Amino acid sequence: MERMRRKRRVIFILLFLLIINIPQIYIFYLKSKFKEWERQEYESLASSGVVEEAPGYNDGEYIGSSKGKRGPVRIRITIAGGRINDIEALEHSASNKYLWPPAYKALISIPQRIIRRQTIKGIDAVSGATVTSKDLLLAVENAINMSKER
Repeated sequence: MERMRRKRRVIFILLFLLIINIPQIYIFYLKSKFKEWERQEYESLASSGVVEEAPGYNDGEYIGSSKGKRGPVRIRITIAGGRINDIEALEHSASNKYLWPPAYKALISIPQRIIRRQTIKGIDAVSGATVTSKDLLLAVENAINMSKER
């Protein structure tokens, strides 16, 4: 009888530990996927031979926004030396990377591509996050237009 209790207790503890670790395993899996996506994105840009020319934007910080399909999108671009140096998402419904990974990937990869190319022309939407990609590109376009008007 005592042996049976001990056996049940051990099984219960093992199941409990497994259940607790499932979210951590999933997060580890997602992190590895994000690294793979970033590597693929870098390789595709490197192989495309994108030439970085200074487009001559006016220096400063600009806030761009768009009325997104899933809520408002607000970004801040920083321009120094006539070049886009930083793009930060201030407000977006996809800011939690574990709820919708493709949308989060768009929030990370699209600004990186824009900074490398110094333009929004030719930037493709992220697969699985087309709406998020278009909302983000529209917000960046609004901010870039503000920098040109200044």
